[in-house]
Amino acid sequence: MSRSRRRAIVGCIALSAVVLGASGCATREVDGEAHADTAARQTFLESVFDERFTAASDQFTAGSDVAGLEYVSTVGGSDEFDLTRDIVLVGDPATVVVRESSSREGDTIDVYHEGGSDTDFLLLGSLFSELSPTLWTEVPTVIGASDDPCALPAQRVFCGATAALEAGDGETAAIYDLTTEDDGTSRASVTTSLANIVAQSEVLALPAGLVDPDDVDEGATATITIESDAEGGFSALELSAALGGDAGRLLVGFTSTGAVDPDEIPEAPSPFDVTTIAEADVDTFYEEIQRLRDE
Repeated sequence: MSRSRRRAIVGCIALSAVVLGASGCATREVDGEAHADTAARQTFLESVFDERFTAASDQFTAGSDVAGLEYVSTVGGSDEFDLTRDIVLVGDPATVVVRESSSREGDTIDVYHEGGSDTDFLLLGSLFSELSPTLWTEVPTVIGASDDPCALPAQRVFCGATAALEAGDGETAAIYDLTTEDDGTSRASVTTSLANIVAQSEVLALPAGLVDPDDVDEGATATITIESDAEGGFSALELSAALGGDAGRLLVGFTSTGAVDPDEIPEAPSPFDVTTIAEADVDTFYEEIQRLRDE
């Protein structure tokens, strides 16, 4: 089992953006034939989106402290699902704290990874109580297993969005938009193929089986939106798409919650409260987590 697959199973291994001013840049509806300035407008909006996206992504990869909420949801369908991950990253290499919960009872996993450590500590919810006799479970690290920033919570949302945009499919035209609210909040967005988003399921740490690639309609599109506050600072990144039929709408994203609170960083668990899973057994351990989630 690859480390990226382990991230997808556990789902929780884990800004000031220099942007163009948004005032007066909101797109407008145009009736009738396309105007001559349509291409120029799209070029301008593309530059706004790219600058905001790059500035925010660079901020995450620069080793800055991060606090926020990562989420994966399906809403408006016959079988809604919601998974959230409260995330704190401090230092370089990052000490990472993740508190994950889903709409399934007892499906919670807290993660503590001390920067530079070769292990992660998991605090398993009641759904997984049979897997460990102690409060905490120690496993070989996924978060610190490589220098890949896409292994980190929050940054992986940017990685998934970047890969989806770079993939293209030769058929789905990228359409850019920019809207501004009365309070100065602005959202720059671009459309891409939904299939490209689904192809990044492991990078985005989507729960197994949440979206079946075979069920994605040909030509289905998704929207990638980056939100900035009135001062131009990064607020949120979201990937969204209608899944078709009665499946509802997929939402994947990260929302910044401001400055990191040092009090949110706990100490490492006491050795007396820890069960250690050996490398030889770790794949089976993660498979058991997935089995319990699938029941």
